[in-house]
Amino acid sequence: MTAVFFAQICMRYIFGNGLCWAEELSRYMMVWLIYICAVVVFREGTQISVTAVEDLLPKAWRSLLHTMQQLVCIVFFIAIGYLGVKIMPFAKVQSSPNMQIPMTYMYMLFPISSGLIVLQLVANLIRDFGRNND
Repeated sequence: MTAVFFAQICMRYIFGNGLCWAEELSRYMMVWLIYICAVVVFREGTQISVTAVEDLLPKAWRSLLHTMQQLVCIVFFIAIGYLGVKIMPFAKVQSSPNMQIPMTYMYMLFPISSGLIVLQLVANLIRDFGRNND
């Protein structure tokens, strides 16, 4: 993404004419990067959260609340993945404005990233369950 930005700046200032596809490609790369990095955020448990209620609960209830939060996230991301698969046939007939690539490649992001996040959340639940039994 940085290389595309750099090429766009060089072309614009050195040759006086930018790359028509650079901004679009950078935007698509940014969106893919955010969704794929979300998997790492769920693995590390570093997503933004408000813990005011959680801090008031005893440790046993915190564990139950954390498990419930992960189960709700699993349901949510399964729904996002399902809807992503449902919208892909409609995206097949669309193409991006500048690069003329099928928009299916962009919408493919939703089932892929949702599936990876669900796998990570399930792994977190298994890890937490093993930790609670020790």
